[in-house]
Amino acid sequence: MIEKESNQNSLTPRQREQQDFWNNFKEFILKKTQGLRFSSIDKHQCDIDFGFPKIHISCKMDIRRKDIKELRCEIDIPNAHKSNIYQRFLSYKHDIEDEFGERLMWIEDSQTIRRIRVFRYDFYIDKKGRWPEYFEWLSMKTQKFQEVFTKYK
Repeated sequence: MIEKESNQNSLTPRQREQQDFWNNFKEFILKKTQGLRFSSIDKHQCDIDFGFPKIHISCKMDIRRKDIKELRCEIDIPNAHKSNIYQRFLSYKHDIEDEFGERLMWIEDSQTIRRIRVFRYDFYIDKKGRWPEYFEWLSMKTQKFQEVFTKYK
């Protein structure tokens, strides 16, 4: 369950739906995959540890915009912690993308964090029948991030 469950009554129906999505994703992962450890879950995202201190894989949704609803999986690297890790990953960008099997979005312009992302733009949280498809996509991308990026420690 989500850690902030005591606030469940103060959530809007949409926020409860988001929490349900992430709780169901966590159950899906725990049944399907060995070795993924959740570090936190809230209504917008869930974070998964993957072997780098203070760096995690983050699965997120953005359903606020009317034109695009997106689901994404990304590596979040705090600048203050390990910017040299981001630079190391960046130096292997072509190899990493070849192994990953697709182009990734590399974001360096943030003052506090750097990100490496992959997106899915056909995300509709209200279509619960498609949730297993979304969970599978997030699971595959999370595992791919782990598999590829841990080689470049």
